[in-house]
Amino acid sequence: MGQLMAEVRNVSNDISHEMRTPLARLRGELALLEQREVAQPVRDALQLAIGQADELLAMFGAMLRIAEIESGARRAGFRPIALDQLVEEMVEMVRPAAAERDQRIAIILNEPARLEGDRQLLSQMLVNLLENAVRHTPMGADVRVSLEQASSGIRLAIADNGPGIAPDQRALVMRRFGRTDASRHSKGHGLGLPLADAIVRLHRGALTLEDAGPGLRIVMTFST
Repeated sequence: MGQLMAEVRNVSNDISHEMRTPLARLRGELALLEQREVAQPVRDALQLAIGQADELLAMFGAMLRIAEIESGARRAGFRPIALDQLVEEMVEMVRPAAAERDQRIAIILNEPARLEGDRQLLSQMLVNLLENAVRHTPMGADVRVSLEQASSGIRLAIADNGPGIAPDQRALVMRRFGRTDASRHSKGHGLGLPLADAIVRLHRGALTLEDAGPGLRIVMTFST
């Protein structure tokens, strides 16, 4: 069964790799056509098609990113990271988007936390999860980021007081392309949480979804 699952993943990765180049070429041709004078009557439709191509390219890119991470090759570039400082930097990066929605992001850092890891991947994971918290919660919502050093390792949590995810839907959203019924009409391709999970597992950690009462709490634990 494990071999079959690996083969399925390889097929999807191969498809993503093979499709990305012709799709990028198609996107480029649409962009060139959109700039021509004769395209004026259908310019809005062309811009919509270009946007859809960009979404597909982002989806294929995320799938290949997950494949790269799951291979474990990125561990060769691990370096000591001040995770508490990285969390503060990424929160400040997302804070303007939260302010536009009248949302507040609070940080609770009990003490410095250091981790051997890939700074670029951890930054991407934090930004993705924080942007998800901002995007999927209502105006005026609160987001809380906590980081603590425990005897068993580092515990990083991002919680909000939004609608949350029902317990019976949490396994679904952790799968590639898994989306709840409520999120199917919003932007996204269902790869954000699987990508975050792959990054956490690369760092020998675990990611779980919990009830924040109300809202969602994403907990990441790293062994040190």
